[in-house]
Amino acid sequence: VADRYLLRFVLEAHTDRFRYLELDALLRSAGLDPASCYDRPSAAAAAGEEPYVVLRAPSPRLLRDVVTRAILVRDALEIWGVGADHGACAAQAAALEGTDVFFGEETTWCLGV
Repeated sequence: VADRYLLRFVLEAHTDRFRYLELDALLRSAGLDPASCYDRPSAAAAAGEEPYVVLRAPSPRLLRDVVTRAILVRDALEIWGVGADHGACAAQAAALEGTDVFFGEETTWCLGV
């Protein structure tokens, strides 16, 4: 199970300054310190130009509890791998428990009409 997640915020100009305020409040209500869950955004992200943040959460359940209460978080995606290229990311992802079903032999198929 991944412990890092990519959050994508709603990209609306009038919500820019509230994104991190809402996220911080929800993390605190879940008993987490926001400073330990994500790195402070760059100036561009804080200005609303980058709608993404990488969040560290101790469990998928806790993340789900936070995100389901959020209004300004559009998506929360597990990060399975990070690397310089696709192969490095895939190797990390394949090593995670429960991801083996996604890394079977490649197959092709054809549909005749």
